[in-house]
Amino acid sequence: MSLPERHWWPLTGSRNAARGAPASAGLTRTGPIDPMTGPTLALAGRVVTMDDAFTVKDDAIVYIDKGRIVAV
Repeated sequence: MSLPERHWWPLTGSRNAARGAPASAGLTRTGPIDPMTGPTLALAGRVVTMDDAFTVKDDAIVYIDKGRIVAV
C-alpha cells in the first residue's frame, strides 16, 4: 500500500491563495531554512504523539514557528 504524496509550503501569507497557488509560489530563496528566523511551516503527514499510548494520527498537520511546534 503506497501513501499519498505529501507537500509542505511555508506559511508566508495569503496573497497567492486567491489564485490557487501555494503561499510559497512567489519565493525565490534557496538553501537551508534557519528555524529561528525562517518562515512558519505546516508539515502534513503521519504523526506519532508522545503521550502514554503513542497515539498515531494518520493525517495530521504540525505547525512550526521559530523552531517550536505550536500546534498539531
